Amino acid sequence: MDIVGKYLDSVDKWELFYEIYAKWMGFGKRSDDVKRRNGVVPMRMWVCTREGYRWSEYVNMPNHKKRSRPITRSGCQAALRVVHMKDNDLWLAKEFSHEHNHEMVSVPELQFLKNNCVVSDGFLAQVMRECHVKSEMRTIESQEQLGKKNWKLDAEGALGFLDCLSARDPIFFVYHQADTENRPANVFWADGTARIDYRAFGHVIAFDTTYMTNTYNKPLCILMGVNHHFSTCVFGFALHVFENKWNELMETYQMEDNEWCQLQYRRKRMWAETYLHGQFVTRMRTTQHCELMNFRLKKFLLKRYTLHEFVTGIDIVVTKIWHIERENDFTMRHTLPNLPSSDALSIYYDQCAKFYTREMYYKVELEIKRENAYFISSYEDHANHTIFNVGNF
Repeated sequence: MDIVGKYLDSVDKWELFYEIYAKWMGFGKRSDDVKRRNGVVPMRMWVCTREGYRWSEYVNMPNHKKRSRPITRSGCQAALRVVHMKDNDLWLAKEFSHEHNHEMVSVPELQFLKNNCVVSDGFLAQVMRECHVKSEMRTIESQEQLGKKNWKLDAEGALGFLDCLSARDPIFFVYHQADTENRPANVFWADGTARIDYRAFGHVIAFDTTYMTNTYNKPLCILMGVNHHFSTCVFGFALHVFENKWNELMETYQMEDNEWCQLQYRRKRMWAETYLHGQFVTRMRTTQHCELMNFRLKKFLLKRYTLHEFVTGIDIVVTKIWHIERENDFTMRHTLPNLPSSDALSIYYDQCAKFYTREMYYKVELEIKRENAYFISSYEDHANHTIFNVGNF
């Protein structure tokens, strides 16, 4: 695109042009030089957000306890400079460089560019207005007030919402079982992204059945795992009736007052503990991921929610999780970690930064630092192996 020598009648139009051009091409823009003479601006310049380099005093800070922010600048030279012409009161494109030294951002990733993370006041007001209307429409009703007829309609609405999600997602999966009154008793669903994540990260699965937030007290079962960013990923959801089945079992065999049965029920969260001994569980032995998931659910789900509201809220939570994963992917592809100060292992730090995801890189970096603290004092060659003796610096 050759725009050098072109005129526009205002500097704002040039800024709007470069902003649209940047989004179209896949990079972020920011303002750079602003020349002023007697309070008048005769020249403006906009550059790629990856122009320049981070100041050296902020690159290597060995005594800095907090993890440094990712490095976003790569010395990119792409820019647009315009000057004001006094003779015709127009703005002239004086310089324009379109060559970048980095990968362009894809369309789905444009939302993560810093200058695109702005919500207009009008859009924010509209969202707040809609949220207020929806909150006013919700009423606190008990299960008895809803009645069997409304309960069935609510369940049909929840299943209809899942069917709508299935219609726009070719690999979306939903399955439900009905009770004796033809009402949904057990429901399981997983969207396409969840199924793809399961193929990639389903080596370890956590089942969390501790969350129960809906009008009918149906426990929510969450199938989750850990993805390549060491973040929680969801493989599927299920609304089941474990509590009812357990109560029916106790009533059938008249075990309601049996002390041993009640003790086992209170220990139900530890039933699978024996199967975890000695198994690789990708750091999921703690309840950290489950607690984080419950924290996210509480932001969008309330105890009084009907099934339709409940399922809709879960979809919002899942969308938020996918958004975080895409943002982590963006950070991995378009930034670099702040590498340790130069030493004999600098080449390994650089290779790991380009190969691993960001969270995995920091774990590998720590292991490299630990290994760098040792040296080989002697070694012994044997027929099929070698024994190394190491010492600590």
